[in-house]
Amino acid sequence: MQITETQGNRSSVEPSVLHKGRFTFRVERNETKVSTSALASSVQTHYETFYLVGKVFGVPMNIRVIKHRLKSEWKNLQGEVSIDHIGRDWYKVEFNYEADVLFVLENRP
Repeated sequence: MQITETQGNRSSVEPSVLHKGRFTFRVERNETKVSTSALASSVQTHYETFYLVGKVFGVPMNIRVIKHRLKSEWKNLQGEVSIDHIGRDWYKVEFNYEADVLFVLENRP
């Protein structure tokens, strides 16, 4: 599984790598990549379909503030959303419906 996100025009000479459980986060040349190879195919497919990973930039926020803000922004979703802190201002967001994932990807934040 690999998710890539552009992070503005910030450039980095050396890649930053964080290992958290079964995930590896690598920030290099304005991109953040999240990868894992320790999952069964069916679990990996579930992750790719129903999970997003995001990072908070700037002033760190309490997870309750993040959840409240996203709940307000995503009030039109079909199902519930679960948000878990996975380290260093990274958050895993799990959706119940694939349509909700697509809505968030298209409409942000």
